[in-house]
Amino acid sequence: MAKRACRKPIIEYALTIKLHIMKKTIYYFFALSIIFFSSCTKENNILNQHQNISLDTEFATNKTSLTINGVFNDDGVLNFVSKEAVYNAHVLLEETQARENEAFYATYIYYTQEEMENISDENSDKLNAFLDQKSVSEGFSENYLLKQFESKLNFKSLRSIMETKENDWLSTNGDNLELNPYKTEYIIDEFAQTFINEYHEIIMGNSIFILMEDGYLEITDGNRSTMLALRGNNANYKNYSNVRANYGDDESSTMSGKTEAANGTCKAFMHSIDYEWNGNSKRFKWALSRWTYPWGYKHVKSEIINQKKSGSIWKNYVASYYVAVDGTTVDNNSDCSGYVTLNNYRSGSAKSRWVSVAGVNKVNPRYSLGYSGIQGIFRGAGKSNQVAKFLH
Repeated sequence: MAKRACRKPIIEYALTIKLHIMKKTIYYFFALSIIFFSSCTKENNILNQHQNISLDTEFATNKTSLTINGVFNDDGVLNFVSKEAVYNAHVLLEETQARENEAFYATYIYYTQEEMENISDENSDKLNAFLDQKSVSEGFSENYLLKQFESKLNFKSLRSIMETKENDWLSTNGDNLELNPYKTEYIIDEFAQTFINEYHEIIMGNSIFILMEDGYLEITDGNRSTMLALRGNNANYKNYSNVRANYGDDESSTMSGKTEAANGTCKAFMHSIDYEWNGNSKRFKWALSRWTYPWGYKHVKSEIINQKKSGSIWKNYVASYYVAVDGTTVDNNSDCSGYVTLNNYRSGSAKSRWVSVAGVNKVNPRYSLGYSGIQGIFRGAGKSNQVAKFLH
């Protein structure tokens, strides 16, 4: 009988242990569920923050809306869902803004095509003065879509900062080219400037990218503390295991864009910028660049900006222009071979205009110092002759 009496406490103890184990197991899975749910929620919250930004054209023949997909202002840094989203935005804004600008000026040109081709210098000057007056009275900006994009995201871009700096310089010390803010800025394409902040930062996917003069840094885990630590100290990137440096056209490149390739001829990043004068009160700024951006956009680009002086103040103004990309470059990632011919141009009346050839991989400095190299051809600010400027 005594043995039977002992069985009840043993059974109860076993049941207690089993219940305790079940409770711990349930708690364990519950805790895992919370962690998993929190992680998913955080990721989903980031995904849910990405917006599709709708922009409206104003002057194109068929007024349309264009959409920039998958972006939000992430505490002063634009956060794109992917590199592809930035690439698509870059191409779309560049093409649409060009059409928008041409459409605005065409609205007020009452000459036929044949008359425009044979217009006298006097009538051309009168037309340009009229177009310049209209751009002011209508409040038209040749960067209208870029400003609209920045405004909708409440984003302070490098483009807007450089625009303010340049306007301040033009209105105070525009004669002194040494004070030109672009003397110290290496990202000169206003469309690329629109996507980055003053520290040249942008988020794409899970990584933070920092654009440099000869490549870019990628913070592979998106750590903002690392990003803040590298501001003004990009050279210290080697101290961080989560930072990868890229100095070329492809993601496997580790060669500095300022360092010539093994055969001593090829570079990945080059730009030139200067001014061509027409007397003391008119000039145009010209810019020529070959650049690769971490979102995969590669191009050779030539740009002209007409400027004139009124009193002591310089400003951009409408003038007849011709701008072209011409010459020869290379189109091979590995050995700087495979020469290609560049040929694209635009002409008309505007304050500024650009032309580009996309997809060009690298440049050869040796072929940028002579006629066979990359050159921009410019005419503007009332000058009658074209000038050729070489990329160096």
